[in-house]
Order: sequence, then structure tokens, then C-alpha cells
Amino acid sequence: MKHKLHIKTIGILLYLLCSSMFSFAQERLSGKVIDDNGKPIAMANVMLYPDSLAKQSILTYAVTDNKGIFHLSSISVHHAWLHVKSIGYESLVMKYDSSQLSCLITLHAKSQELGEVVVKGNYSGIKTRGDSIIFDVNHFKTGAEENVSDVLRRLPGMEVSETGKVKYEGKAIDKILVNGNDVMSTGSGMMLNGLPADVVSGAEILRNWNDGTLANSLRNSDQRTALNIKTSESLRFTSKLDAGGGILNKYQGKLTSLLIGKKGSFSAALSSNNLGKEILSLEDYIGSIMNFGGLSSGGVSQMQISEEESAMLTPPSNVYRNANSALILNGAYAPSNKLDIKIGILLNKAKMNAFDRNNSFYFASSLETEYNDSTEKDNKTGSANVRIKWQPTNKLEILSSTFAKLSDYSATQQMTYWGNNSMDLEECKKLNKKDLRQSVQVTGNFGKTSLYALMTFGRKSQEEKLNVLNDSLLLPTYYVQEAGLCGIRSYLSTENYLYALEAGGKWSLPEGYSMAFAFRHDYNKDKLHAEDYSLDDNSTEGIYKKLIGSLIFEKTTGLLRFKINASLTGNKYERSTESASSSVRFNYNSLLRLVFSPKSELILTGSRETSQIELSKMADFPVHLAYDRIQMPSSIHSPFVSKDSYSIHYRLINNYSNLLLFVSGMYSKTKGDGLADATQHGVTRKQTYMDGGNEEWMSLHGVVTKGLGHWPVDANVKVAWTNSCVASSLNGMRFNTKVNVPKGEIYFTTRFKSIFNFDIGGLYKKSMYTSYAGKEQDNEQYEAHLYTYFKYDHFKGSIRYAISKTNGSGLERVSNNVGFQLSYSMKRLQLTLSGDELLHLHKNNWLNISSSSYSTTTSYYMRMPGYLLFSCGLRID
Repeated sequence: MKHKLHIKTIGILLYLLCSSMFSFAQERLSGKVIDDNGKPIAMANVMLYPDSLAKQSILTYAVTDNKGIFHLSSISVHHAWLHVKSIGYESLVMKYDSSQLSCLITLHAKSQELGEVVVKGNYSGIKTRGDSIIFDVNHFKTGAEENVSDVLRRLPGMEVSETGKVKYEGKAIDKILVNGNDVMSTGSGMMLNGLPADVVSGAEILRNWNDGTLANSLRNSDQRTALNIKTSESLRFTSKLDAGGGILNKYQGKLTSLLIGKKGSFSAALSSNNLGKEILSLEDYIGSIMNFGGLSSGGVSQMQISEEESAMLTPPSNVYRNANSALILNGAYAPSNKLDIKIGILLNKAKMNAFDRNNSFYFASSLETEYNDSTEKDNKTGSANVRIKWQPTNKLEILSSTFAKLSDYSATQQMTYWGNNSMDLEECKKLNKKDLRQSVQVTGNFGKTSLYALMTFGRKSQEEKLNVLNDSLLLPTYYVQEAGLCGIRSYLSTENYLYALEAGGKWSLPEGYSMAFAFRHDYNKDKLHAEDYSLDDNSTEGIYKKLIGSLIFEKTTGLLRFKINASLTGNKYERSTESASSSVRFNYNSLLRLVFSPKSELILTGSRETSQIELSKMADFPVHLAYDRIQMPSSIHSPFVSKDSYSIHYRLINNYSNLLLFVSGMYSKTKGDGLADATQHGVTRKQTYMDGGNEEWMSLHGVVTKGLGHWPVDANVKVAWTNSCVASSLNGMRFNTKVNVPKGEIYFTTRFKSIFNFDIGGLYKKSMYTSYAGKEQDNEQYEAHLYTYFKYDHFKGSIRYAISKTNGSGLERVSNNVGFQLSYSMKRLQLTLSGDELLHLHKNNWLNISSSSYSTTTSYYMRMPGYLLFSCGLRID
């Protein structure tokens, strides 16, 4: 009966949307275009596009008269973008809202050029134009850059990780475009690390990015930031292949291709190596999963990364062998303005080996223990997403999103223990995960009003198998005996079925104000089943229902801009073994933005959200997690979790003094998550989840970039501080685990138009840990580096040296790293000799000694050795 009611509701809403297609409102916009002195500009082109990059068909246009006045009529869209151009002036892009009736537009004169020399003065290489920040990449490039990531690293305020993940102002970039084309929706980092540096002719940050879809106009696009990489207009296809090998059977291969056509685009990136280099960033991995959120959630859908997935993407420090491969495919095809299809595929495979040895001496009992731990992991994952947008008219849009993912993880661990008793152990764990989701959104735009309906459904499943053989008699007696060995064989499966129905609308009000509403119903059904050869077979089932009603009021123009999203959430959780739990929560999502100028702004945010505890934490039967760890029946009573988050962000750009300043702070508090109460009995550790689990997290982050007068040198200062407090419990004693980490970094980069350039800097970091009984552990880390870049004729490369020292709490470690790269380029061929960790080519062994009041522990583990590699690259344009 309930399903029929939902279907009937959706049918009525779709009928209203379709029937309203035939009614429309024609709006009119008048304005005047002037220069810096207030004089009118005649013959300026004023064009209206549905997207900020003018990639879609023009809606309407006008030309200014002798008084600089223009009139645009027959405007039948809720949101659009004005593109204003005139010879001798900088082009301007600004957002249009249907509530606007008139506007005054000022165009700035272009820089005066004398032959090949640009009169710059204190030229910073950065310009602000509306909501865009434009970089003159030639001002920052030195010619020694190898790929696009190297170019972006030199731009002020830009941070690029080794895997190609881009941040600006300390925040992750939402979308990376090439000449306005979305060709890197999946695995953008691999593309940036593979494309050659000389394809970049410009770059701009779009702080108010809009992809031109009607669905996007329902969300607060002010918070979506895109990086648009500009190339030469003649670029349609480029591809580069790199392959190389080195001593000790080391290898590396890359293939990167980019094709941009009139009706579509295609990009591919293939990378494989056994050098220990990370290929795929955690952010790109998460970004490959499509967004299934609606207006009530701000267009955000949550995702949790498992321990196995995290280890695949960011291997632990004791990994000494790592073979990693990844393939990224992106395709887009738009046969007409009404239909747009995008496909993204990700394949990743990683195989790694780890080893460590620990020796502990306990003063009180004079007991000495030692264990060797050897682990081999083999992880594979693949995902695909398809987005189809059909817009039969400029008033109706149907958006379909499909996502599928398969993952397979396996780990084999062998451990030997010596102490009062000896123990040999072999543990095999296999994990298989499947995820399939589908959503369909129908959006209608009727003048100043937009309406939408969204339906999402999916299924996730996970199977985990554990097989352990152990010769220790310390394990519980109920373990199965196999040929004199204690054996554990367990099977754990979880299934999740979900669907969500949402409907809402948005009205445009005068002066940039708007009002929106949304109603959403979420239904989640979880099943947990455990089979154990030493414990009883058990199953449990949980159903989580959520009803959300939201009201959204926002203002997107002027000095003061804000967004207030207030929602009332009704939660109900039913379990097969317990009575239902219900609650009504007030949630909110607010934003306050003070835009003092295009170069200076302050942003304040605050939010509260409610979710459910994982069913696995609420199981009322024991589950084997590992050879020495059992999850006991849960004692959690409240299944609801609430999280409060607040942030502040300030930005200042001063072009005259070459100054960029970014300051941000965040605070979050989570209440009600499951608290793991651990008890240790001999070898076996028993873990019970109970009510609690409160967690607090706070961070401050500041970045200052300052050009040193007329010198082509940039000084960069970064300061950061994080503090976390997590509730913990051990042997019935509750305490808080606190981590306090201040960090400071300063470095200088040069951009001389000469053979050599330098990057020199240092870092200080202190980590302070406080756990049970007030025990503290402090570690200090010092780092310094000197990188020399050079380019001469067909040669270019770099020489790198870095030193790191860590000490504190009985721990002291010094690390030196020497690396280099030398390449020789011909027309399409490039020969490269490179190396890293040259002081540890054959092996890279680490030794840590830590002391406390009751013991001394010596840890020995193996890390990835260095490499010396020769490679050959072929480029096709």
C-alpha cells in the first residue's frame, strides 16, 4: 500500500511538471555597459548563455547602442550567464537571475602592449574578474615542468598532491575542465600527472561554476569551484606514452590521451608501476562515485571508505613491495543540445607485501617477547558511472544517473610469536563488495519557479570470509581443532537495500533572494548474517526510515549573501530483535558570505545532520573479526547519530603587493556513534559496542603567498593546527584519546627566466597524544628540502634533496632522500633517466626504539626501496 502511495505521488508530480511545460514567462533585461571612467561603450556584444563557460547554445543576445544601452528580451530561464565582450576590453562573465530587471556593467581596459613587451609594474600574474580568478601561467612557468600537475603547483594558492589531487585556498576543487569541457569527471589526478606541461596556456578558478543543467540551478552553485585549464585553440587531440625499466626489476608505464571534438570528448589514463608510487588519490576514488544527493541534502551524498580500500590507496609504512595499476576512461557525447551522455570507468589493482618485527622487554617481569608479522594483500576494484541528460525543451530536463561497483580484497598474514609461549599463525581474509545505484530526476523551469522530483534506489552487499590456523593453546577452547591446530572459519555477509523519494521547488524573488522547499523519504533495509564453525549462526535485520521536510532561504548577490536550510527530520529504526526506536530532530545547514570585493570575502557555515549507526555495530551476537579479535553482542540502545559542524574561511588577494591570504577553521562534534569497549584476555581481545562514541575535531589552516617585490621569487608560509578528542574504553575504564598536532611550513620558489630555478623550504610538526590514565606521547618532526630545476636547450630536469628527523618519547629517526630526473626531448620523443631514494636502492630498513615507564620496544620494518629508472616517452598530437 505504501509503495502504491509513493508511485501515485510521483505520478501526480510528473503530470504537473509536464502539463506546466506549455506555460512560460518572457522576462526582459535592460542595462548599460561603461568603461573604467564611466563612459558608455558602443557596439559591445551582450550574450546570454545557460552555462558559465558558454559551451551550450546561446539563448539571446544584443549589441549596445551609442549610449552603451542594451535590451535582452524573450528570456525564459530561471538562471543564466551574461557574457559581455568588446574590442580593447577584458571580457566579463556575470550571473543573471530572473529577478533582475536592469544592470550596470563595467568593462576594464586590457593591458597595453609595446611589441612583445607587456608593461607590468608590480605584475602579480593574477587577475580577478567577477567570480573568476585568472592565472597567467607563463608568468609562473620556468620551462622545467614535466606535466600539468607541475604547472599548477607553481600557481599561488594552489596545492597539488603527488597523485594529482588539486586544492585551492585549502579546499578541494569540485570539477576540473579543459577549455570548458568536462573531460575528467573520473580520475582527474591521473590525467593531470600524464598530460605534458606545454599543453597549458592558461588557468582560471571559477568560484560560481554552473554546468548549465536545470538540476544545478536548484543548488547553491556559489559553493561549487571549478578549475578550467586552457589550451591552444588548435588542440583537438594529444597523447603521450611513457615506458621504462630499471635495476632490481623496477618498471613504470603511463599512457594518457585526450580528444576534444565538436560533439563529444574522450580521455584515458593508464598507469602501472612497482616503485611504490601512489597512482590514484583517495579523493579521485571517492569522486568516481556519482552524486545522488538532492536539494534537501545540498546535493551531497555520503560514502564510507573501508579499511581495505584505504590500505589499497594509501599503503602503510611497512610495505616493502607494491605493484599498482589503474585505468581511467571518460567519455562524453552530445549529439544535440537536447541530449548529453557522460560515462566514467575506473579499474584499479594493487598487490603489496609488508613486514615488521617487534621486540619488547617488560621491566617488572623481566619478560621479553618478539613477533614477526608478514602480510600479503591483493586488492582489485572496478566502477562505472553513466549520466544521461535529456532536455526536450528549455523548460524540462530529465537526468538519469547510474553507478555500479565491484571490489575484491584478499589478505594473507603469517605471524610468529615468542614469549611465555610460542605461536605460529596463518590468517586468510577475503572481502567482496558490490554496489549498484540508480537515480532519476525530473526538473521543470517555469519563469521564476523551478520544480523537481527525484527517485533513487540501490543495493549494496558485502561478503567477508575469515580462515585462521593457529598452534597456540592460549586461544579459547571452543575453537575447532584441526590436526592439532586451533582453527577459525567464519563467514559474515551484509546486505543493504535503499530507496529515496524527493520532491521540491524553488522560487526566485527580487534583489537576488530565493525561496525553496523539499520533502524527502528515505528507506534503508539492512541484513546481517554470520556463520561460524565455533560460534552459533546468527542473523539480524534493521529498517531505517527517515522523513525530511526542508525550507531554504538564500540570497546570492550583493555584499551580504546567505543560505539558510532548516529541516525537520523524523527518524524511525526497527530491528528484528528489539522494539522500534523513534526520534524527531531539527537539522540545519546555513551559510553566510560577505563579499567585500572580488578579491576579498568571508564565509561562515554551520550544519547539523542526523544518521544511523552501522548495523554491524548493533549486532546482538558475537562475530569473529580476526584471529585475536571478537566483536561481542552490542549494548547500544540509541541507533541515531548527530553531527554538528562549523567553519570559517577568509580570502584576500592583493594584486599590487603580490599577496594572497587564505585562513580557514573547522569544528565538528559527533554524538551517539558506537563506542568500542575493549577487554584483553591473553591473546584474544573482545570488543563490545555500547552507547557513546562522542568525538570532537577542530582545525585551523592558514596560507600566505607573497611575491618579493620586483624579484621573481615567491615566499609561501603555511600554518596548521588540528585537535581531536575521541571517547575510548579499555578493560571497563573509559577515557578520552586526544591528539594535538601543530604544524608550520615555509618555502621559497623562484621563477627566473634562466637555466636554474630553486625551491627551498622547511617544515616543523609536533604530534602530542594523550590516552588513558593521562599517559602522553610527544613526537617532533623536522624537515628541510632543496630542489633545483634546470632547463637548457633540449635538456631539463631536477635534483632533489630532503632530510627528515623525528624524535620524542624515546623515538629518534633520521631520513635522507636524494633523487633526480634528467630528460632530453626531441620532436616527439623524450628520453628520461630518473631516480629516488638513491641511498636505499637495494633495501630500506627502518628501526624505531620507543620507551615507557614499564617497557622498551624495538620495532624493525621494511619500507619501499629506491629506484633508478630509464624511460622513453612518445608524444602524438
